[in-house]
Amino acid sequence: MPNLFYSVIQSSLQYFKNKADSRPEPIENMESEISTEDARHALGEIETTKEQARHFAAAATASPILYTWGFVWLFAYGLCHFFPERSGAIWGILVALGVALTILFSNRAPVRSKTDSRFGFAWVILFAFAGVWMAILVPWNHLGSVDPMQMHRSTGAYGATLAMFAYVMMGLWWDRFFMWLGLLVTALTLVGYFQFPEYFNLWMAGFGGGLLLVSGALIKRRWKPAA
Repeated sequence: MPNLFYSVIQSSLQYFKNKADSRPEPIENMESEISTEDARHALGEIETTKEQARHFAAAATASPILYTWGFVWLFAYGLCHFFPERSGAIWGILVALGVALTILFSNRAPVRSKTDSRFGFAWVILFAFAGVWMAILVPWNHLGSVDPMQMHRSTGAYGATLAMFAYVMMGLWWDRFFMWLGLLVTALTLVGYFQFPEYFNLWMAGFGGGLLLVSGALIKRRWKPAA
């Protein structure tokens, strides 16, 4: 009997010992199996995925918008060279068409967020202030003494550099591609304005509109999702 009692006690102790050994170790006492390098790699993968998502959205939305404004600049500046007296009507019609197409493409974006609507409002606010600055800076009471061709060139350069200012600012927060595009077009605008004033509109049609079209093609080709 004592031997049997001893065997039972021993078996019970062994049972509880096995149960204790099979318990999961508390998290705070577990040795971490994720190294710093693994964590850095995981964060890098997340950033890469976010970058690819931004590029996919740009390829689907920014590309057709750049095409739109590339053609607007191409035809507006080109027509204004040959019909400077109708520049107001030319720009009014083509800009209205460009805005309508921009809204259409933005509404068809595969990925939309609150930031997208803020970008749209930012453009509206920017050009509203552009009108205010024009009203302040332009000598409206002395327009008769201003060369009309010079006025057309100045207005064209003002509108182009204003839009490119928005591109540069957008590039600082979104993607550097737009920053460099804005700086390049601005530099070319200044070259055409000061070095080739008589051909400024043709210069802007070719280099300004052309660069926007090329940029739209680059975004569509390089940022589209892999098949």
